[in-house]
Amino acid sequence: MTDRIVLSIVDWDGVLDRNSLGFIQSQPPGFAEVTPLSAGEPIGPPYDGDRQITVDCFDGPLVSIAGQTVRTSVTATADQFRSGAALPASVCDADIPVNDNFVNPVSLPEGRQDIVVEPGASFFVDGLRLRTMPIPALWPDTSAPQAARTTAWSPDHREVTLTSSTSDRLLVIPESNNSGWRATTPGGTELTPVVVDGWQQAWIVPAGASGTVSLDFTTDRWYRLGIFGGLLLLIPLLIAALRRPRGVVDPGPVPRPWRSTPVAFAALLGAAIVLAGVVGAISVLVLGVGSALLNRRYGSELTSRVLVSAAGGFALLGAALLSLGPWRSADGYVGGSYAVQLASLIGIVALAVSAMRKP
Repeated sequence: MTDRIVLSIVDWDGVLDRNSLGFIQSQPPGFAEVTPLSAGEPIGPPYDGDRQITVDCFDGPLVSIAGQTVRTSVTATADQFRSGAALPASVCDADIPVNDNFVNPVSLPEGRQDIVVEPGASFFVDGLRLRTMPIPALWPDTSAPQAARTTAWSPDHREVTLTSSTSDRLLVIPESNNSGWRATTPGGTELTPVVVDGWQQAWIVPAGASGTVSLDFTTDRWYRLGIFGGLLLLIPLLIAALRRPRGVVDPGPVPRPWRSTPVAFAALLGAAIVLAGVVGAISVLVLGVGSALLNRRYGSELTSRVLVSAAGGFALLGAALLSLGPWRSADGYVGGSYAVQLASLIGIVALAVSAMRKP
């Protein structure tokens, strides 16, 4: 008689996802659905999609309002949980979920307050609705967003035309919140910024305000000025680098880390074979023989320049290829690709060959 079934995951394909803070994290593996069979038929009662499932107040999402923790509970059918649709959470009074019509207010101190929702491992936040007290007799179910007319739209300057209203409104830009943006009315009044849905940029438009609202990314000016100034500083730097110094003192003979070139070459070849196998051996042989032929035909000065340039160039190439998929990139890490590894290997081998050559 079988009283239990143990399932173990021994291998899986890695999946990267972005968390609520914007960081890329590797997601753990899991089972979607498991049904034990006997003679081709499911064991146990059939699946009931209308079965009520309740996540109690101790395991449900948590809401922190002005330092006060409010527990919630989620109740829905099995089909609703499987569908991935938005599920309402009920506020708890102690450890008991309360009815939606039950008034359980949270007192707030004066001033600006922070609200943080911790959905837990099983949920994510789709929306949060707050109501003031007392609750009005006619409370609208949803607000009706209205499209605003834009007269200018660039990466650092935008203009939005608004009509007058008798109540405060929100001007929402469906982009990630950035503190560098400033919104001003035609009269020069700066609007108060807020965050909508946890990430969208928005401003509070007071009642009666109308006309063209200007949105400017002010910090972009200093950013562009810094780039332009940095490019200008390259001119004297280039002149200083190309100018031949006068009265250079002879520093003496160049120190050699290896006194025996054959021993150094054999050590480099062995290290390359251990680290990169056949590809490492081929890289050492090609660069070693090539530098020897180049030195015999054109001299040591040109050979040294070629080796140093190859070391720096291939190192930069490896870094550039790595930037296409750095660590925890949403498209996957490319540091283990052959192109990145080969470019870095050639750069290191070229540097080692240049160090073992006679000055």
